[in-house]
Amino acid sequence: MSKTPPQQTRVSLNDLESRFTSLQNNLTGQLEERKQSLVAIAGGVSVVVLILFFLLGRRSGKKKTTVVEQGLASKGGFARAKKLSPKRRSEIAREGALAKQAK
Repeated sequence: MSKTPPQQTRVSLNDLESRFTSLQNNLTGQLEERKQSLVAIAGGVSVVVLILFFLLGRRSGKKKTTVVEQGLASKGGFARAKKLSPKRRSEIAREGALAKQAK
């Protein structure tokens, strides 16, 4: 059983050029086919991200301030005035007016 060596054919420049051209055309065709779907997917993802940011921004804009800030900002002297009797409020007001005149 003797094996004969396979015949070697020389590869010409035209053969290489034609194969590379066909390879490039195939890749370009595949890229063009997928380009439409990739652009559509990227557009859809960007719209979803924008909507998500919009909704999160609206939510954080509607959040109330912290409890400490609410307690200091909204109540102030009004809460204290409600607790005091009218007679005591008059006394405090009179003392404040006298102190202001003394300056």
